[in-house]
Amino acid sequence: MVRTFFVAAALLLGFQARGATVNSTHLATSEAQALTNAVTHAVVKQMTSETIMSGIFTVGDSADYNVNMGFISGTSHMFVKQQVSQGYWVETDMNLSMLGKQTIDVLYSPIGKILKLLVNGKPQTPPNPGSEKVVAMHKSTVTVPKGTFVCMYIKLHDSSQNTDSQIWINRSVPVGGMVQEIAPSGMLGNVTLQLTNFVKN
Repeated sequence: MVRTFFVAAALLLGFQARGATVNSTHLATSEAQALTNAVTHAVVKQMTSETIMSGIFTVGDSADYNVNMGFISGTSHMFVKQQVSQGYWVETDMNLSMLGKQTIDVLYSPIGKILKLLVNGKPQTPPNPGSEKVVAMHKSTVTVPKGTFVCMYIKLHDSSQNTDSQIWINRSVPVGGMVQEIAPSGMLGNVTLQLTNFVKN
């Protein structure tokens, strides 16, 4: 279930107190699913901010991120794939080392509303943004592998999960503006996404 996504709130994981004898098949299913939920949450949540609603999608734009979950790390490549009559398809391809590869496709309206959500080609119920509330927002400077950015810092509380997530947004960054995001997962601790590169058309 990709319910905890960016637009639902729960950006995830850390594998706390997991022993070295964890079954690899179980790891590849439950943890991969939790990570997918988390990154999906991150991929969508950035679109909920009123600071980035205008002109956020251009076909060909892309952004790359490191994904850090404690002892597991990976990468995420997000790009605007196609413009259609309803809006824009944005694809996120993740390489999560031992957890394998995951693909998230989201159809956004021109103002960032999620119309369709696919995970590894399978339709999912889009997260409900109504459960999230902005509890803090201010300017903040953050340093990530791509460099130092002056951002809008936003803290979101998800009442359905009773969790908080944090996102740093800069409008100059394509595909939604995300520079950094930190989100919790009751299952795995925190997951951090940090911008490593971007291409803007």
